[in-house]
Amino acid sequence: MILNMYVVSYLLLSFLSLLVGGGAMVVGVRVALKWKAGHSSEEQYQLEKKVYLSMTLVMLGFYMRLALAPLWFLMLQSFVPSIPGAMCLAGVHLLQTPHSFISTILKFVLPMAYGYWLVLNALDRKIESQPLMKWKLYALLPLGLLMFFETFSDLRFVFSVKPLFVNCCSSLFDDPSSAIAQKLTYSGWGWAIGFFGVGLSLLALSVFLLRRPRHRAGLLLWLLGPAVLISFALALHTRFSPLFLRAMFHHCIFCIWQKLPDTILATIAICVGCWAAVIFAATRNVYKIAGAEAVADAHAKALLKWTVGALLAGMGILAVRWVVESM
Repeated sequence: MILNMYVVSYLLLSFLSLLVGGGAMVVGVRVALKWKAGHSSEEQYQLEKKVYLSMTLVMLGFYMRLALAPLWFLMLQSFVPSIPGAMCLAGVHLLQTPHSFISTILKFVLPMAYGYWLVLNALDRKIESQPLMKWKLYALLPLGLLMFFETFSDLRFVFSVKPLFVNCCSSLFDDPSSAIAQKLTYSGWGWAIGFFGVGLSLLALSVFLLRRPRHRAGLLLWLLGPAVLISFALALHTRFSPLFLRAMFHHCIFCIWQKLPDTILATIAICVGCWAAVIFAATRNVYKIAGAEAVADAHAKALLKWTVGALLAGMGILAVRWVVESM
C-alpha cells in the first residue's frame, strides 16, 4: 500500500461518510416503516424528530460522497510517480483490475443518484404535506447499498496498490487485441460529430422545456443525458486525445486530462449538465402530486438552467480547444 496525504484524506472522508450517512440511513428506513403522514400522536412526533435529524445526517453523508469523486482522481494521480511504467492514470488502473475501473465509473454514476435524492428531499421539504417522505426514506436503502459497494471496491483497490511495474496507456489503448476495442479507438471523426450532435439536441430540448417543463418531451432526457456522456467519453478518447495531444495514434482520455486542465473543466461541466438533465427527468412524477406544481416548476427550471449552462460551458471549452489545435 502507498500512503500519502491524498490517500489518508480519502480514507478518512470515506469512513466518515459511511459512519454518518450509513447510521442515518438505518434510522431513516426504520422510521419509514412506522411513518404515518398526517397523524398527530406522540409516537409520530418522536418519529418526526428522528427523521429530521436523520435527513440532516444523510445530506451531510451524501455531500461527503460528492467530495470524494474529485479526491479519488487526485489520489490516483498521486500514485503515478511511485509506480514504475505508469505515465498516467491508465497505468494506475492496471494495478488492480477490474476494481479500479469499477470505482472510477462509479464516480461518474453515483453523484447523479445522490443528487437525485438531494433534489427530491429539497422538493419534499417545500411541500407542506411532505408527500414524498416515505419514498425518500425507502430510497435510502438502495443508495446505502451502493455506497457500501463503492467503498468496498475503493478500499480493495487502495490497499492493494504497490510500486509494481505496469504497462501504460499505449499498450492498453493504442494496440488493443479485441475487435470491439479496435473500433472504439479508431481516429475518425464519427464520435466527435456524434457528441456535438446529441449535445446540441440535449441543449435544444432543455431550452424548450424551460418554457414547457411539463411537456412529455422531457422523457427524452432519459436517453439524451446518458448518450451525451457516452459519446463525449468516446469522442475525447478516439479523436480529441490524438488531436489535442498532437500524437496522431495515441488514444488516452487520462493523458488528455493530465496534460490539458481545460479538458478537466469541460468534463466536469458536461457531467453536471447531463446529471441535471437526468435528475429532472427522474423527478417529473412530482407533477402528479396535488398542490406541488409550483414547487416542481421552480426546481425543474433550476435543473434545466444548470443543464443548459453547464453544457454550453463544456462544449464551448472543447470547441475553442478544437479550433486552436486545428490552426
